[in-house]
Amino acid sequence: LFNIKSYNRYALSLIFFFVTSSGLSLLNPLFLQLALHYSPFLTGLLLCSFGISLIIAKLVNHKYINWLGNNNWLAINYFLVALGIGGIALVHTSTSMVYIILILMMQGFSVSVMRTNFNVILYQDVPMDIMDHATNFGNMLMQLSYCFGTAAVGVLINYFMGSSSSHGEVDVFHSTYLIFLIFVTISAIICFYESE
Repeated sequence: LFNIKSYNRYALSLIFFFVTSSGLSLLNPLFLQLALHYSPFLTGLLLCSFGISLIIAKLVNHKYINWLGNNNWLAINYFLVALGIGGIALVHTSTSMVYIILILMMQGFSVSVMRTNFNVILYQDVPMDIMDHATNFGNMLMQLSYCFGTAAVGVLINYFMGSSSSHGEVDVFHSTYLIFLIFVTISAIICFYESE
């Protein structure tokens, strides 16, 4: 299994991406409630936009893969994830809720597309006789990455709260989002890098 170069590359890329996507799932509601001081009810309503875009992505994903090709579609959605993270790192207490909804929808759509497509590209070069090993290992990586993403949110928020360079709750979350932006950038670099 580990002699398959594409599997190794995509598995490593998957780790960074799933850490990012699971981190966002926890970071977004914390940011809306703790930094922007929105009520749990309003936070839930805003996060519905994230969930709705997940469904939309499932409906249109295959059409865009056929139209643009898998690599082009992956690149576009990596860009959208990065734009969604960078966009929410600009949000302050005075930011329009329409802007926040659009950013959350962008995140939800692109994260959904990427999760689905990683389940395809990870196994594309794996022979059928070891496919069960590949899927078991891939599922384990996904679950571990979810755990690491959740843990990373707590560790980063705690770190930036104690950092002298961070002033206020909003800045703490902005700094945390920027670290996740680095994670998704590393994932993209690994995904598209092909060694000789």
